[in-house]
Amino acid sequence: MRPKVLLLFVLACLSLHAQEMFTIEEVAAKWQTRTIKVAGVGEKPDVVQLLRAFDKVWPVYVNQGVLNLSKDPKFTYMKDEEYDNEMIVDRKNGYVCDDAGGTDSGSMQACVWRRTNGHRLFAVEMSQPVDPEIGVICFYDYDPKTQVMTPEKDMLSEFRPLKDHEKYHGYLLPRKGTDMEITEYTGDCEDLFHHVFKWDGMNFHFSHVTIGKLEIGKRWFSPKEMQYMGDLQYISITDVDGDGESEILLADGTDDDAGFLVVSWWAGKQEIAGLHDPVSNHEVTFYKGVVKTEAKSNDYTSYAVMNEGAVEQMITVYPTLGTGGKPKVTIDDANERKGNPVMTVEQAEQLIRSLDTPVSIHPRWIKLVMKEKESN
Repeated sequence: MRPKVLLLFVLACLSLHAQEMFTIEEVAAKWQTRTIKVAGVGEKPDVVQLLRAFDKVWPVYVNQGVLNLSKDPKFTYMKDEEYDNEMIVDRKNGYVCDDAGGTDSGSMQACVWRRTNGHRLFAVEMSQPVDPEIGVICFYDYDPKTQVMTPEKDMLSEFRPLKDHEKYHGYLLPRKGTDMEITEYTGDCEDLFHHVFKWDGMNFHFSHVTIGKLEIGKRWFSPKEMQYMGDLQYISITDVDGDGESEILLADGTDDDAGFLVVSWWAGKQEIAGLHDPVSNHEVTFYKGVVKTEAKSNDYTSYAVMNEGAVEQMITVYPTLGTGGKPKVTIDDANERKGNPVMTVEQAEQLIRSLDTPVSIHPRWIKLVMKEKESN
């Protein structure tokens, strides 16, 4: 065992003997029920003092590492390259963290904000990736007159997950600045959606969502067809085809003449399954299991056959390119996915004839800011 890891293990064991530890699950269920007395810290307590007060009432194993290291007033930073573990105690900026990196260990972070009424807002976030996978964030108002921390229960009440069925969210507290983020993880654990909350001096208010640069896989529509789209400023997660799996809608506005893209996933990358843009004369219609795009100016109609949120077959009909009075029908042979064979032309024509009542959707548009994905 490495010396640093051994030291932290020994210190954690001593702490375990000194006081009963709570699990993160227990704290998540009960932290709102108790105020916390913070003795002897005055009007301007630092983040470590508030974390120690929290630990006296709710001791949790993930907080013990930074608390033990912070006993040295000169300690500010430690990184274990082998285990990708990082510990920070930044009293000046009101921030501490124990980041376990990509390991199965628990992590924590804590932060302090100054409120315009002279109080402090204290937050501590604790999480672990396994046994069970859980994360909790606790907020407290510190009153310097009474030296008591009172639970703040609705600090993030404006948070609305884009994907309602996703249960795990991550929190990013600021070391610099005052705004915080909630990260929504997709099924493959990619941190695709970042909800940004602005600090107004007393509370947090939802501002916008950011996503990384789209990594486009198979291109069903050419860049020329998409050139008239404006800046993508809004996002909605909607089951557009009624198959129970959500797709992303990215729009350049929210009015009737706005354009939007229907984005699906395959093999970790995004694909444009449908294109709606009045300027380029592309019109989308949704059916059960199918996204139809009529490209009137380009003289074709595409039918994206969806399966579990991905394009399984892409049928394209060219009304003026056929022979014998029949339109030309193509089925992209790159779509032989999940072992399913490519449709025949006869099967594609039958599917198109079977399309009946369109699916009506009502997107909940949220402000979006696109950002470049960080390089590895």
